[in-house]
Amino acid sequence: MKQPYKTQTTIYGAALLLLSLTACGGMIKKSPEEAVRDRAAERWGHLIKGDMRKAYELSSPSSRAVVSFEQYRGKFGGAVAWRKTEITSVTCETDKCTAKVRIEAEPLLGTRFGNTLLTYVDETWLLEDGQWWFFQKL
Repeated sequence: MKQPYKTQTTIYGAALLLLSLTACGGMIKKSPEEAVRDRAAERWGHLIKGDMRKAYELSSPSSRAVVSFEQYRGKFGGAVAWRKTEITSVTCETDKCTAKVRIEAEPLLGTRFGNTLLTYVDETWLLEDGQWWFFQKL
């Protein structure tokens, strides 16, 4: 008779352990590199869709304090259409990360070099108030 009780207790104990590990798993934070990779991909997704407002909202609060949305939007010319981006690497220090972004774009007026332009840019991301933000150079 004691054996079923012991087995049942073991099953309940294992279930509780699994539930507690699952609950704790939700509290595991991303590494700075993972967080910046996600935020940079989100920002470029907004830029590709033409949603400049949402891309602007990923700029650091200190940047938005000195650069209005209209100024931000004005920094982007209309010579190319972004087609695809990839965050190829992210390297971080304590509160600063650099994301290397591969960008494929098409010139709106055409070019003698083909229809697709490929370039890389390095973006700076800063940790402010517990969140990673894009830093727009003035």
